Parts: sequence; C-alpha cells; structure tokens
Amino acid sequence: MSLLVSEGAEFSASGVISARHEPSIASVGDYVALMKPRVMSLVVFTALVGLVIAPGHMHPVIAFTALLCIAVGAGAAGALNMWYDADIDAVMTRTSNRPIPQRRIAPGRRWPSASCSLPSRWARSACW
Repeated sequence: MSLLVSEGAEFSASGVISARHEPSIASVGDYVALMKPRVMSLVVFTALVGLVIAPGHMHPVIAFTALLCIAVGAGAAGALNMWYDADIDAVMTRTSNRPIPQRRIAPGRRWPSASCSLPSRWARSACW
C-alpha cells in the first residue's frame, strides 16, 4: 500500500518516500521565461546606468561581474516569484500560459535556478 504524499512522491507502508522522476516537457525557453527576462533587463539596465553615472572609476571586470551578479539575482527572484504565484497565475488569463501553471516544468525542476543562484548572490554582495 502506498499513499501519494505530494506530486511526484509516494510514501509506502515501510516508511520510505520514493520520488517518481517523470520527464520534463520544458524547453530552454521555458526556463528563460521562468526568470522573467523583461523585468530582469530593466534591473540590469538600471544597474548599468548607476555604474556609468557613479563618480570615480570602476575596473571593467568588476563592473561586468557586478552586472552579472545582479542579473542572476534578478532571475532567481523572478523564478521564486513565479513559483510563489503559481496558483494565482493559473487563474489569470494574462499569466495562465506561463511554464509553471501549464505544468511544462516538473515540480522539482524549478528550484535549481532559484535556490542556488539567490544565496550565492547574497554571499557575493556581502563580500563587496
């Protein structure tokens, strides 16, 4: 006898939770859409303008690294936002075609981009 604990996992009578790995139907475009590239581009543009008009000189490698970290952080925040609003997005006509409400991205596959990049961005910003 087994119970369905959550989507993609089963709890058996022996107390073992086994995960079912189903193939994802997501494309690369779905993962890019998960990061909300239009919003992310506005954040990166704002950071670029701040770097350009800031007084003093910044080394180009450091400036590029800062912009890259800001882009990764903005993408991770967009992915977390899409995960958090998945139930609302499924109801709204404007957002119902996003990858998570359409179930194109399997439940466990949206966390690597958000959960790994956001803490690394926080750690990098704490060191600067």
